[in-house]
Amino acid sequence: MRGIFLLAAIVLSSYHEGFCHGIKMPTDRLKEIRRRMNLHVKHAIKTIESEDGEVIDCVGLYKQPAFDHPDLKDHKIQMMPSGVSTTNSKPTTPENEVRQVWQKYGSCPEGTIPIRRVDESALLNSNSSVKHYGRKSGSGVHGQLKLETNTSNLAYPDTSVVILLTASLSYTRGKAEMNVWNPYVDKDDEYSLSYIAVRNSYFESVQSGWAVHPGVYGDRATHFFVYWMGDRARQGCFDLTCPGFVQISRRIALGGALDLNNIPIPGGLGGVLTLWIEKDVITGNWWVRTGANQENVGYFPANLFSGLQHTADIVEWGGEVHSKHVGNVRPHTSTAMGNGEFGDAIAMCGKMKIIRIRTNDPVWVIPGWIAVHIDEWECYRGEYLKISEPEYSFGGPGRNPRCP
Repeated sequence: MRGIFLLAAIVLSSYHEGFCHGIKMPTDRLKEIRRRMNLHVKHAIKTIESEDGEVIDCVGLYKQPAFDHPDLKDHKIQMMPSGVSTTNSKPTTPENEVRQVWQKYGSCPEGTIPIRRVDESALLNSNSSVKHYGRKSGSGVHGQLKLETNTSNLAYPDTSVVILLTASLSYTRGKAEMNVWNPYVDKDDEYSLSYIAVRNSYFESVQSGWAVHPGVYGDRATHFFVYWMGDRARQGCFDLTCPGFVQISRRIALGGALDLNNIPIPGGLGGVLTLWIEKDVITGNWWVRTGANQENVGYFPANLFSGLQHTADIVEWGGEVHSKHVGNVRPHTSTAMGNGEFGDAIAMCGKMKIIRIRTNDPVWVIPGWIAVHIDEWECYRGEYLKISEPEYSFGGPGRNPRCP
């Protein structure tokens, strides 16, 4: 049973080495894995286990990992974005809006947040050090990040993207409604994301969306995620795998698996995830909201960033595949983007709708200037359809006869 997730060192030799699940590794790594996996467990008020083995611990607001960050020691939690009034209405969920699997088995009490317990296999199989667990594989080599001046797109090593982007002097918010899928991911050290992001040219970014990422989640299910990079990409991670994100929602678990079973498909739309990333103009914090009820999941405090605490100059929507077998490497990876279909106007691929931005103006608008950037057209592609309600379609199978 995975309920406790305690790792055991079966034998410790006189050479200070241990065995874990048949894998020989240094004792220091074993100790760090144990510590990392159980950091918040001692503060759990309630534990919920779902059918897929996912374990959710309900932890007090001020016991969450964010307060381990040196810049957040004395941080006072902001319970909602400035200028937003509270509501006592019962949340409602559209029939095609995706929910998290664990929610069927319980809920966290007031004053707590749900924290997904780190999966044992994800840490054991991680190619990076335990310290860097939870970072994007491509962005771990921070010195290789570069800004492509022709597209204003951040380029990562071993990564292929199909993104819609807009660039200007100042953005405070981005929004989209995206279809949710479970794309094929070929190897444990590869991943496929669908996301919305706000960025700046200092490599700082705030992102949210869904991911299939065995290296972080230990499986090939589809998970809701947030991600951040700050301090010129020298820090940041997925979800709560490092201190930074301040969560306030007791209904949404960062990294929680999404329930893609038995979702009605009215009009062939499939499961839908609606996301907002918004800067609080008073505090400078970057908030993540989701769902038709605009659930305030939490925020990235302004002092995690140097440039983003003031403004963002890029907003992106799209997909990302990470693999050592992208680009000119052959054979190409078979890891898919979206649902594995090429992005075009008629395909039910990684479609996004209700694409909106805000500058310093209080009105949400459709971006005026917008561009599509595609790294590997033969492997993954996208199309922006300019109609009364614009749609962006993207995706692809990876390896195919034109992308061998």
